[in-house]
Amino acid sequence: MNLQFSTERNVPFVGRESELKILEGFFDSILENRGGFVLIEGETGIGKTRLVEQFLDRIKPRGAMVIRGHGYHKEISPYRLFSEMLRDFFSSVNYDTRYLAPLLDNLTIALLEKIVPEIEKYIPFDISRITTPPMSPKEEKQRFYDMFLLLFLKLSHRYPLILDIEDLHWLEPDTLELLRYLITNFRKSPILVIASSRGAQADSFTEGWLGNLEDQRLVNRLKLSSLTQQEVKTLVETFFNQQLTNNFFQWLLDYTAGNPLFINETLRSGVEQDIFFFDPVESGWEIKEEYQERVLEPATLPSVIERRLMGLDKLSQKVLSLASVTGERFDIETLQKLLTISPRQLRRIVGELIVKNLIQKISDMEEEKGNYRFTHHIVRLHIYQNLSLEFKEKIHQKIATILEREKEKVKLSQKVEDLAYHFSRGKKDRSSLKKSINYLIQAGQKMQKQYSESKAEQYLLQAQELLKNIPASKEKYAKLLKLLESLGDVQSRVGKSDSAINSYQAALKLGEIQKLLDQLKKAQLYRRIGYVYHTISDYTEAISYYERALKELKDISSEAERTEFITICNSLGLTYIMKGEHQKCIHWSNKGIKLSRKRKHLPLIEQSYSNLGMVAYGQGKYDEAIEFFNRSLEIQRKIQDKSRLSALKINLGVIHLNLGQYDQAEDYYYKALNVAQEMGNLSWKGIIYNNLGVLYKDKGEWEKALGFLEKSLRIREQYGDRRGMVSALDNLGVTFLSQGQPDKALDYVSQSFDICQKIGAKNILPIIQTDLGAIHFQLNQHEKGLALVNEALDMATKQSSKLNIGISKRTLGQFYLSLKKWENAEKFLRESKILFEELGSPFQLAQTLESLGLCLAQMSIWEKTEKRESLFQRSIDTLNQVIKIFTGLNFEKRLIFLKEKIKDNHLGSELSPLLEKIEQKIMHMRTKKEAEKQPESPTPVVISGDYMDHLRIYCFGRLRVYRPYESEEISAKEWGSAKATQILAYLVVKDTKRIGVTRDKLLDAIWPEIDPQSLGNTFHVTLSHLRKAIEKKKGEYLSSQAGVYRLNWEGKIWSDVGEFLSCLDNALRFQKEEKFHLMDLEYRKAAELYSSNLLEDFYERWAEEARDEYREKYNTVFRRLAQSAWEKSDYENCISYLQSLLLSDPTDEEAHRMIMLSYALLGSRTAAIRQFKVCEGNLKRYLEIEPEPDTVNLHKKIKHGNPKDYRKLLSMVG
Repeated sequence: MNLQFSTERNVPFVGRESELKILEGFFDSILENRGGFVLIEGETGIGKTRLVEQFLDRIKPRGAMVIRGHGYHKEISPYRLFSEMLRDFFSSVNYDTRYLAPLLDNLTIALLEKIVPEIEKYIPFDISRITTPPMSPKEEKQRFYDMFLLLFLKLSHRYPLILDIEDLHWLEPDTLELLRYLITNFRKSPILVIASSRGAQADSFTEGWLGNLEDQRLVNRLKLSSLTQQEVKTLVETFFNQQLTNNFFQWLLDYTAGNPLFINETLRSGVEQDIFFFDPVESGWEIKEEYQERVLEPATLPSVIERRLMGLDKLSQKVLSLASVTGERFDIETLQKLLTISPRQLRRIVGELIVKNLIQKISDMEEEKGNYRFTHHIVRLHIYQNLSLEFKEKIHQKIATILEREKEKVKLSQKVEDLAYHFSRGKKDRSSLKKSINYLIQAGQKMQKQYSESKAEQYLLQAQELLKNIPASKEKYAKLLKLLESLGDVQSRVGKSDSAINSYQAALKLGEIQKLLDQLKKAQLYRRIGYVYHTISDYTEAISYYERALKELKDISSEAERTEFITICNSLGLTYIMKGEHQKCIHWSNKGIKLSRKRKHLPLIEQSYSNLGMVAYGQGKYDEAIEFFNRSLEIQRKIQDKSRLSALKINLGVIHLNLGQYDQAEDYYYKALNVAQEMGNLSWKGIIYNNLGVLYKDKGEWEKALGFLEKSLRIREQYGDRRGMVSALDNLGVTFLSQGQPDKALDYVSQSFDICQKIGAKNILPIIQTDLGAIHFQLNQHEKGLALVNEALDMATKQSSKLNIGISKRTLGQFYLSLKKWENAEKFLRESKILFEELGSPFQLAQTLESLGLCLAQMSIWEKTEKRESLFQRSIDTLNQVIKIFTGLNFEKRLIFLKEKIKDNHLGSELSPLLEKIEQKIMHMRTKKEAEKQPESPTPVVISGDYMDHLRIYCFGRLRVYRPYESEEISAKEWGSAKATQILAYLVVKDTKRIGVTRDKLLDAIWPEIDPQSLGNTFHVTLSHLRKAIEKKKGEYLSSQAGVYRLNWEGKIWSDVGEFLSCLDNALRFQKEEKFHLMDLEYRKAAELYSSNLLEDFYERWAEEARDEYREKYNTVFRRLAQSAWEKSDYENCISYLQSLLLSDPTDEEAHRMIMLSYALLGSRTAAIRQFKVCEGNLKRYLEIEPEPDTVNLHKKIKHGNPKDYRKLLSMVG
């Protein structure tokens, strides 16, 4: 009797049902825009990969896009995972440029080329013509990260996206950091990251990385255990189609410990060696007794591999040996060059090794044909470690030589790491050693371009070590000098300050001993050391090295030396700003300007003016600061350095804010934000969000302020910008303090204060310490509060910062006011008032006058003498000034707060005329806002008589809502809250199935930047505003049950969105019934309803996503109408529909071709040729590509052909 395997091709999948349900649950979550990261952990062979494959098979019908990638043991290139994912994605869409074009702008393509050098094979763009805005290496790296984030987010807008990562434990740190950034930002997106891992060592980078994600609750760890006894039984019986004896089954359990891979390998190996027999007594299969006794140890992966290798012939073993030296991945072409056998024979051997499950194809895509990898890194390691050192060196050398010969065929950038790897492990003769060093340095340079500074450092350190084996010579020392400079630059960028300084100093020492340094090179090295000290806020040492650099440039004899001298002057100026020594900054900046003007060094002049502007701002000389920044701006308009333009607009915004010109400040900030977004510069976005937070904080719009400040803090934490974190944390603290949450405020400002002290940012320390003192005072720690603010006042006085002095004095005045020490309070508040009057800072002045007015009013109550009336009148005059300033600034919320403060201080009766005046001002401001919101010429609204008795909601264009029988829309005043309109619009647009939306989902969409727990009853208040605006009785149009909210569509509610979707459903039904006339009618109705883009006045993310979704539906409508008209030879209407389609996608070549031929068939050859020019221009403008050959051929045939033959061209379009 023969033992038979199951006819199933794969090992059966058993068990893991609970794990599959967990994974399906995570998939359901991403359909609700809740992204996630699942890590599947377990030992080799436990079934991680099989579980993922089974899960992906189950969810395949639900339309997810899956992109795959692997980790590789001892990876020599960073971001291999992502380059592999990109290649997988490009192949999955068959390199269709029409699909890829909306995803890949010029900047994205240029950045992708860094890790997929052969990208031109996939996308027909001329990479050499694409330029990217200049940035610092740190900013460039962030832009690179953002490019990946945006690319994956764009993909997820089309389909739910799953990123499948195998062997996460082998990913190197740079790849893990990028992955962490993506996972962090996928939280509110339909993206699921699934990774498998054998587990990481307790002290490894990977385990620390996972710990960080766990702290943020961003990872879900799913640990797989061995199969249960019943599951093993099911697996074995399915596998064999036979039963085993109890003895055999128990032995198998003990030997394999329930590991699916070990069970499979043991059974297959046993069948091949004929060690099983059928026992008729037990009616099952048994294992031979001598084999049981021989195998005593449990199965392990090396033992499994050893069994797989058994029985291989010598030639197959040689192929595997050569492949193991080549690396984790290898190609058949290289193996062929290392062997003396025929290609056919090699392909046969490779096929057998695949069957033996020792190697596998990387992919079936064309670009990966002939490329293979080992099924497990231990397979390769097991073979490689058993080879002799002599054999390995010899083969490494041969492979290096083969790769070097091939470098003419491919870009060197694609092979440089492999060349470095193989030459460094090959024979160490002098020629190979030199090549090894050269390629290691080149690989290091490539890693810098790929933003992998840690990998770059590894390559450069390896090259430095090998250089020790080269005999002494001028050439060796020159190379070492250059290497040390590069190493210092890399270490500086990764924050290894001590290492960077050591590398630069080693370069200086080597250069002096070997006499390789001229005065320029020495100065540059000293400046670099100075800059490193500047970055770690050791400003004294920084200045010391900058001064040494200047001494080296006593006799300037070249343009390069002059440029370096000016650069050092500006560096000194910037460092003195940080130290708060303004006069020295002015001295060095002016010196830089004077020298720059002689040679018209515009970028250096601009930097000097910017330094002077910052000094003037710090001293409170705002007009002077604006003048300097405007000079800088004028230069930058000529230079067009977008990074600097953004910085200058931010600075101008800050100054205008301090001058009380909030509209202008806001305008500058948003202009700067546009530039930052265009560049992909996250650093600037962090600064701008912080400043917008301050702007809205000043206005008293706490919700907006907190949203922007929290965004800023997240960015700065990701970016490692400690100085930026100081500002964001402090502003968050002050905002919470203003809301009456001193405990929360203390947490934020204490963190800000600690970081500020660590980095030595003396110029902003006084303001942070003043805020900290204010919080302690509010927590009734009066002595501590007073001590902190008095110390801050001393620091601000030494720095001559009027702004900080004024704020500290106002804070002390407010303390004494609280303590009812009227004279002290009045003294400090008057001094603060004088300073802010000199500065011309209306908001700061108003805050001081507010406290002073309240102080005088309190004094008048307590005063028993004739001074009482005088004090009271001064109080009214002072508070009138406050009302005037806040009214001029259009700060409605601040007037409301002033009214509340008067009442809280029990001054309501004494100051009742002022309260009435404030109320009048508030009403006037609200009326003015309503008038501004009204459109100059209202758009007429078509209201069907059938629905006049309905609540009518229009979402195409801007949101408009009409109550039954009313012809005027509900006004902004009646809504009570903009958030109320958002909830209504969300329920109309997103709840298309009309089943309702959960409270959590609404909170996430409407208040995305705010922790739901901190909202309090805001949600219910907003719902109340919504009900009040649309309902006469509760529940008439909006119902809620068990935390689910829905519109009562069963009642009298009508929406243009609902009607539009109904038309599309009807059209599809009529199409199936082949009632094409009725189908066209429904599509035309849908086209009329789509008057403009959905919710044009909404800028929230959910609205943008919905807008894109409905724009696609709009495109479908016009495509169908155009196709229908085309089939009826109704070319005029066809042109009209296609022109509407082109408004949405001006690069749709098929539409352009149909219009061209339609015009030609209507007898207008000129219009057809003009349409080709429009097509050509659009493709050039939006995609920088030429028209497709079909379009060009059609143009030629129309232009030069006979009009009588145009109908023959119909086959070319449609």
